Amino acid sequence: MTQTAPYAIRIQKTGGPEVLEVQAMEPRAPGAGEALVHQTAVGLNFIDTYHRSGLYPLKLPVTLGSEAAGVIEAVGEGVSDVKPGDRVAYLAGGTYATHYTGPAAGLVKLPDFVSDEEGAAIMLKGLTAWMLLFEIRPVKPGDTVLIWAPVGGVGSILTPWAAHLGARVIGVTSSEEKAAKAKALGAAEVVVGYDGVAAKVRELNGGKGVDIAFDSVGRISAEASLGSLKPRGWFITYGNASGPVDPIPPSRLAQGGSLVMTRPGVFNFIQAPGALARGAGLVFDALKAGVFKADIGLPRPTRRLKAARRPARRSSSLEAHFLASSPQHAHIRSSSHGAWPVMDLSALIALGVFIVLNVLAASSGAVFRPGEWYEQLAKPGWTPPNWAFPVVWSALFLMNAVAGWLVWQAAGMAAGRMDLGLVNVALLWLSIVAVAVLFWPDSPVAAVLQLPYLLWVTIATALNFTVLRMNPGKVRPA
Repeated sequence: MTQTAPYAIRIQKTGGPEVLEVQAMEPRAPGAGEALVHQTAVGLNFIDTYHRSGLYPLKLPVTLGSEAAGVIEAVGEGVSDVKPGDRVAYLAGGTYATHYTGPAAGLVKLPDFVSDEEGAAIMLKGLTAWMLLFEIRPVKPGDTVLIWAPVGGVGSILTPWAAHLGARVIGVTSSEEKAAKAKALGAAEVVVGYDGVAAKVRELNGGKGVDIAFDSVGRISAEASLGSLKPRGWFITYGNASGPVDPIPPSRLAQGGSLVMTRPGVFNFIQAPGALARGAGLVFDALKAGVFKADIGLPRPTRRLKAARRPARRSSSLEAHFLASSPQHAHIRSSSHGAWPVMDLSALIALGVFIVLNVLAASSGAVFRPGEWYEQLAKPGWTPPNWAFPVVWSALFLMNAVAGWLVWQAAGMAAGRMDLGLVNVALLWLSIVAVAVLFWPDSPVAAVLQLPYLLWVTIATALNFTVLRMNPGKVRPA
């Protein structure tokens, strides 16, 4: 197969996925102490969106990316630990490209049992989990730890690894579906929802606070994390999914009982000689032992990076993503999806199913509501005009079609969260009842007579979600 011409994906300015540009590049020959790697897989991570948006400023123009794997093509003077042909993985800036040239000391040889894709998918998240569990406040048997987003990118590694080390894990997530996944990963208890988290955590822990709070959510969760800790507990905030944490005065830590707060970054923990090898070794050993796995999702074309970056920004359950740059591996894998539909076959089928069921729902009025329906609902001395029935059902159908479209978008935005879908269904029910009451305000049975239609609406929405969940790669966000 013909070799792909070298290219990089760069940004000239900060912004949304639209600022990403594919540009031709000339791989740089390695200097002393460096190596040139032909990249076969490139990790896509949430932090990349911080760089792209400007939340974490970088000097522009810049090539994004923070982790990758590949095969060494050449080494510079003085390099002896690695050689051409070695498979390696690494953390480094500028990995959204077909080639990477950088310090050989930052490359980690991949064991035979770790594929290139796994290496690219697990380096940043795995080393972050290693840092949290071993390097800051080491987790030990008997500890109770609070983990926000326990099935997210880092959380899906952190949760089973903490449990494997003997800690009791309490997770905090947004849905029952994710709570079930968290328990499957090793969480002993899971709090669903973000209201009253501190009180619920203490209730689950016999009235006591936890030893450590691992918080990747940020702004909306910081106070709940602090409130969940026991005296001298550790608040480790390592992510900004909801935005940066607001300033916390030292007096708040004192009020909680001499709490300890830190905001670590993994790159500061792998600079010391031997630290990277030690951390990567523990990550690979845990992967081999089955403590956790590298979760890699659905394939996408390589140059569809803009589409792949959007779900990474919105997904609350971001699993492994990677971009492969060589033709034989040319794809992006993603486990999440976003809000705006791509007009391909499966998307059209999803919309078509929804519309057909709504047509059936509208026509069901004639089945469930015979001619005397008017007489039952009419005010005394008033008979609905002939146009009332078609107008009412046309209005209901249009309202439901619009709401169905919104449900479709919401499904993508929430990566298949059923709770948002149920909210939309609830709004539909209210709108239908409102129309019925508008036309027949004195009828106490107006809402009850809408139930067959409401049943159709619910079935249509459920089928729509089923199609989306079966085809997650067919929807992308704006």
